[in-house]
Amino acid sequence: MGKSETESSISQKNEAKADYERQKRIIEEKLGRLRTARDQVNGYKDQIGDLGQAVRGKENQSDTWAGVQYKAYNTYVSGEFRGSYDQYYAQTDAVLDSIYDEITRLENESRDVDGFIGWLESSINSLWNEIKKITN
Repeated sequence: MGKSETESSISQKNEAKADYERQKRIIEEKLGRLRTARDQVNGYKDQIGDLGQAVRGKENQSDTWAGVQYKAYNTYVSGEFRGSYDQYYAQTDAVLDSIYDEITRLENESRDVDGFIGWLESSINSLWNEIKKITN
């Protein structure tokens, strides 16, 4: 191998390294935005859960609240509100699961170039993602 071939090979390796680092940086920026979105959606989901608890808590106050308005409130809460609330909560949870999936996909993509150890880390990461989704 001659000097020019060696220099060409070094140049190609440096370009490949720069491209790899650029891809890693782009992935990390995406991950940062997704983690911020995940935290915001988690906060919204908590607020939605708190709202549901507050509304359901009013249902059980029959000793302090009675009459026609109480019956109308309970009818609404157990009917229209309950269905809409459950659907909204489930959709928020689905969005959160999608964000977790995308975070895991990007983390795994970032590890793909690391050979067997990267594959092992990706597999563990995917398993951990499924556990997080089940428990969220």
